[in-house]
Amino acid sequence: TDVPTMSGEMLRATRRAFKRAFGVPEAELASALELNQPYLGAYEVQKIGRDLRRLEERGIVRHETNEGLLRVRTAAYQAEFLREFLLGTENVKHIQQPGDDWPEVDDANIERIVSRLVVAYEMLRRWDFVIQQTTEYTAPRFR
Repeated sequence: TDVPTMSGEMLRATRRAFKRAFGVPEAELASALELNQPYLGAYEVQKIGRDLRRLEERGIVRHETNEGLLRVRTAAYQAEFLREFLLGTENVKHIQQPGDDWPEVDDANIERIVSRLVVAYEMLRRWDFVIQQTTEYTAPRFR
C-alpha cells in the first residue's frame, strides 16, 4: 500500500525549492524534477515517513534559556539523480567502456551539487516548507 510520506503542500514546496536551487526552467520541470516516484517497494521511504509522522507531534526544539519552543516539521521523500548528473558526462562515458578502473572524482561537479542542495534545504528550513511561487529567489537575511 502506498503511504503518503509528506503533505502535498510540503512536497510542492520541496519541488519549488529544488527548481530554484538547481535552476530548472519551468518548461523542463515535469521531466527534470519528479519527486516521490520511488522504485517499486520503497519500503525505506514509507517506513521513515510513517515514523516521522508519528513522532512529529513530539518534535520540538527548546531554547537553552527554556524560554521558547520551536515545533519541528518532519517528512520523508525520495529524490534520485541521474548518474550523468552525479558523476558528470565524461565520467559516465568512462564507466560505460570496458575496463576495470573507476574515473577520478569530479570534485567541482560534487561541489556544484552540494551547494545547490544546501540552497534548496536552506529555503525549506527558513520558510517552514512554504516557498512562495515567484520566479526569483533572494537569500534570507541572517539575524
